Amino acid sequence: MTFWAFILRRAARHWQILLTLSLGVVLSTAMLASSPVLVNTVVEFGLRRTLLAADPSISDLRLKAFGRLTPETYAGLDGQVQQVVNGRIPTFTDQLVPVIGSRWFHPWVDGSLVIDERVNFRSYGSGDTDIRQFVTFVAGEWPSDPLPEPGVVAVVIGEELAEAYGLAVGDVLPASVNNTSGEPEFSLQISGIVQPLDGGDPYWFGPASPLRSQSADRWLAQYAALVDPAAFFDVVGTILPDGSTHEYYWQVTIDPATVDTGQIPLLRILLRLLREDLRPLTPSITIDTGLDDVLTNFANQSTAVRAPLYFLTAEVVLL
Repeated sequence: MTFWAFILRRAARHWQILLTLSLGVVLSTAMLASSPVLVNTVVEFGLRRTLLAADPSISDLRLKAFGRLTPETYAGLDGQVQQVVNGRIPTFTDQLVPVIGSRWFHPWVDGSLVIDERVNFRSYGSGDTDIRQFVTFVAGEWPSDPLPEPGVVAVVIGEELAEAYGLAVGDVLPASVNNTSGEPEFSLQISGIVQPLDGGDPYWFGPASPLRSQSADRWLAQYAALVDPAAFFDVVGTILPDGSTHEYYWQVTIDPATVDTGQIPLLRILLRLLREDLRPLTPSITIDTGLDDVLTNFANQSTAVRAPLYFLTAEVVLL
């Protein structure tokens, strides 16, 4: 009894030290117990940032095909593609944006044919991803009649195309499919000029945006003239020569919030199965993406970085 009385008197005299030690033990135990959660949070945050910072052509999927389809055939193919994508990776898909591009043609500027720059008709989005929801008009409006007169197509263009050729609403841009043509073959009538509500929105798929100019080895600039998806095949069938090959794309944006490190093996398997499901379709559909490599590299890096993070946590606990 005397012993315990002695201990209590000593404890009462040095209660500050005992309180400090007790809090230290509690905090160290809590930190040690929460270290796996802390490390996982850091790694998952790194994965989100990696996907958000990557170019869409790397972190997202761009399905593509080439051919000459009728409206009915395209509608059937579009339905098949959307069914396959929604069947394989519904959890990870943020948006699926269908895009159609016509064959390319060359503009006439100041009476001269520009052979190192080109333009095409572009249908961008449909239904829930209708482009009208993602743009605002700088001037003009969507055309009520895409073919106001023979040889003329009413289009909506981005600011870059308008500035490049000095175009305003109501202006006409002559064009030719043949780069050796001696005179314009048809004309684009500018019905509206638009800009994106948010140029960084994944909807625009980065450099693939129809409102941005694109360059290539052979071309100084490439532009898109927007037409309504419902009118695309009528416009192309009326204006461009028969047998023209079109470009068909389905831009699938991946939601980074749905991907964590534990799902990386599953997502890679689903991407492989998606390729296999799309290959038998007609025309054949391929996928452009660097997502497989991004996920593989991050998985390897996260494995390597976990040990230093645990070691750092242990040092703090010991201190």
